[in-house]
Amino acid sequence: MTKAFAEDFKKARELRKAIDAAETPEEEQAAREAYREFRVELEDKGIAYNRFYRAYAEAQNRSNACIDFSECIWEKEIPQLVTDLKAYGIEEFTLSSTWSGSVKVAWGFQQNGCILEGMEEISGTSRDFKTGDYEKVPAFKFKVS
Repeated sequence: MTKAFAEDFKKARELRKAIDAAETPEEEQAAREAYREFRVELEDKGIAYNRFYRAYAEAQNRSNACIDFSECIWEKEIPQLVTDLKAYGIEEFTLSSTWSGSVKVAWGFQQNGCILEGMEEISGTSRDFKTGDYEKVPAFKFKVS
């Protein structure tokens, strides 16, 4: 299913480029409408798909090898999250959340069949205001089994 994320990401990038390349107000309006229609198509794919699509897009934009969960994840969400990861063919992910309880979340992923492979440094969500580079942050690396 990650192929679907890649295809949607490519389509989104092409649609945004079309908006930027528009030479007339009419072309820009048509490009914006095509992008809005694409966003509706994404929404129709459901909450789980959109969560992973956004994570995929962020990974691509930050040049990370796999999706990353940097937000707060509740322990009670983990079983469904792992089910969805498997359903969408996501084989690995990182967890860089620094929210309180992130060690328990990492443990929850392990308890639900994910394998903690170690830690690695990834590009985080913030940028250095001088260089524009993404900050480097530590993250737990998991394999979905």
